Amino acid sequence: MITETRILDDKVSRIFITVEVSVNPYTFEVIRDQRVLFSNDEFIQQLLDHSEYRGQNDGYVSMAFSEEYGPGVLEKAQQSVEFCKNTIIRMHQFIMKQLGNNELKN
Repeated sequence: MITETRILDDKVSRIFITVEVSVNPYTFEVIRDQRVLFSNDEFIQQLLDHSEYRGQNDGYVSMAFSEEYGPGVLEKAQQSVEFCKNTIIRMHQFIMKQLGNNELKN
């Protein structure tokens, strides 16, 4: 979750709350290549459609949420974080299964 403060002239004009997702390249590319297996997973499909590659260190990045700060925005952003975490976990579970490891290691 990112707080983005916009300055206009000599004061804060607006504040945005943004949620970005970064996926390591290996995971993203394997899931993309097996996309048909996730045709019923709207969140994975959106992540695949709206991510951009930002190099090996950052991987594939997608903005999952952005809204001007105000009542209820932090709750919505947190809900987006939870959706993102669950989506990435599903992706990692698939990768681990593909690698022959049925248990995720911490």
